[in-house]
Amino acid sequence: MLFYHVYIYGGLSPVHYCGISHCKEIVDLLLNVKNLNLDQKSPLGITALDYSLLDGSIMNFDKIFAKTNKPLRELNCNGNCYLSCAIQLKYYDFVKHLIEDLHFDPNEKGDLETSTFPLSQAIMMRYYEMIVYLINLPNINFQIYRKIKLNNVIDSIPLVFETIMTKDKTIYELLLNTKHIDLAARDSFNNTCLHFMMKTYPDYYNFNTFALIFDNYGYDVNSQDSNGDTLLHLAATVNNGHLMKQLMNLIIQSSKAVDVSIKNKKGQTIIETIIDNYLLIRNKNSFNPNILIELTDSLSELTLGNIAMLIGFFPKIFIPEKLQNTDILLWAIKNNNVEAVIALLKLGFDLNTIFSDGVPFFIDRSVVSYAAENKNDKILRALLSTRLVFPFNDDDYGNYPIHYAVRKKEYSTCLRLLIIFPGVDLNVQNKRKNTPLIEAIECRNINGVEILLSTKKVDVNIANIDGETAIFVAVRKRCKDCIQLLLKSKKINFNNLTKKGENLLHYAVNTGDTNIIEMILKIKYIDVNLMSNVGTPLYYAIRCMNIDIVNFLLEKIPNIDVNYVCKIFK
Repeated sequence: MLFYHVYIYGGLSPVHYCGISHCKEIVDLLLNVKNLNLDQKSPLGITALDYSLLDGSIMNFDKIFAKTNKPLRELNCNGNCYLSCAIQLKYYDFVKHLIEDLHFDPNEKGDLETSTFPLSQAIMMRYYEMIVYLINLPNINFQIYRKIKLNNVIDSIPLVFETIMTKDKTIYELLLNTKHIDLAARDSFNNTCLHFMMKTYPDYYNFNTFALIFDNYGYDVNSQDSNGDTLLHLAATVNNGHLMKQLMNLIIQSSKAVDVSIKNKKGQTIIETIIDNYLLIRNKNSFNPNILIELTDSLSELTLGNIAMLIGFFPKIFIPEKLQNTDILLWAIKNNNVEAVIALLKLGFDLNTIFSDGVPFFIDRSVVSYAAENKNDKILRALLSTRLVFPFNDDDYGNYPIHYAVRKKEYSTCLRLLIIFPGVDLNVQNKRKNTPLIEAIECRNINGVEILLSTKKVDVNIANIDGETAIFVAVRKRCKDCIQLLLKSKKINFNNLTKKGENLLHYAVNTGDTNIIEMILKIKYIDVNLMSNVGTPLYYAIRCMNIDIVNFLLEKIPNIDVNYVCKIFK
């Protein structure tokens, strides 16, 4: 339907000017012409009465309407009822005038083709002020349906579907709280509004919409659509694992009986529906391209997540042997789903596998590393309690679970659990030769550094691939708290050099921080004139053109050598 605010005057007869003229005398003069044909249409198929509405002229509309002898139900604006047109044009006062003064029916079908009613029109347009006005009319009909086209199929949807499609929290709360909308209404395909939400872009809908409908309706969780799918069948296959988890929590908390054995018309239970999609992803070469499902890595992730969540909620659910692998367990760990992890451990899943290919984002880590990385102590405690796992397994980069545990700032429970586990090497190195202590300093995890040093089992003098010991890394990272903690260690060797022949003063000068330089200068026997592969600490300051540091070194170090600073120009 098309409406014009700018009119093409070519081809208009005098009768049409009755609708668009702003001169009262001209309108009165034209309307008094004998044999005036008010039904005459312009080249655009629009009558004088139509033009008066489009122009928003209540005065002209009333005068032309008074001359019209047709019944109200026969009056329309190019195939649409005048109420719907006024709503579409957002003429609030015009709508009130039509209903209250001219007695237009607010329940009349607006669009003759799609059966759009005035209330449907206002909801579609998210016209809040108009919705409030219409729903407060004493005779408004809420039991209306509108035809829509979805995926090339015509569907007839009730008003509750229309409300949800606005994706506007203010509007759907207003309408759903009227208590007049039938939340149990179904469309042509036997979908309830919740089925409809799951099928049409579920990512856009806030879970609060689900909860509002679910609580008000007392929803039957086992209700099936025309395909035999329950809500959980649909939730298991859409790209919204988070929504499925929320929905399951809502169902469990409501104490409603969930029948996970219900089969749809394909003969699949909920878990079989998930597995069917999962196996399609795993076997892309045999995937039928005619099936209208877009294969994405996220879908693979979500199918695993859906299985894990189902197992968490229903531990006795049957899992086929072909899915008895660690992919599902890894998903549950990565998403901190404690219930699913515990249920999977009871099923005897293999916990000692290091994954490198398989599912795209599960790369080269053990399940213990995932738990440590996600700082979930409940899951890590459950894994370690099996005594079947080896928390000293490394990944493709040589990182062990304890390397992951020390990377999380201000969180120590996972680290403490690993420290006391038999067989864990606190000085183990990854491929960059970083120990857990060095890794903690790299991440500026002061709490982790304190915990490791308190064990008395940590070697503070182990160097990484660049020849840096822990205190070198602390200086490079400008972590003064870590430097202070390490300076208290009686076992530390302050005479270590990096592979470039640098000592701690070289590193301190590079920071440009006089406080750190002063901390290092307090160390006994530090060689202030040590020549690295490049030069002395003074040369490092000169090379960086840091005049403040140069002056600071000259003032603080009486015996500094100013003649021999650079190896290149010796």
